[in-house]
Amino acid sequence: MKRFICEPLRTVETEKGGVPVSFKWKGAEYRVASVLRQWQDYDYSPLVHKKTWRTRRHRNYFRIRTDSGEAFEMYCDRGTKLDDKKHWVLASELGDGVE
Repeated sequence: MKRFICEPLRTVETEKGGVPVSFKWKGAEYRVASVLRQWQDYDYSPLVHKKTWRTRRHRNYFRIRTDSGEAFEMYCDRGTKLDDKKHWVLASELGDGVE
């Protein structure tokens, strides 16, 4: 069963290209064993009144499995400029049987 989390992650290690390899959440470190799926989101929030490139989301989503068997969905909010600080969010914990 999927459990909604939506908590910011302060420590995420990535490989070249921005794919996560480990992250810390609630004092524990999780190592990414495999990326099950990844996709990008360039859509607009339903709250946006004026749709421009600056008001679009710029997120990279990852569905991952850790080396201890848990499956999570997380995303990196990249911002609108190349030098913007990246914000990582742990979106949800996925139940058993996720591939």
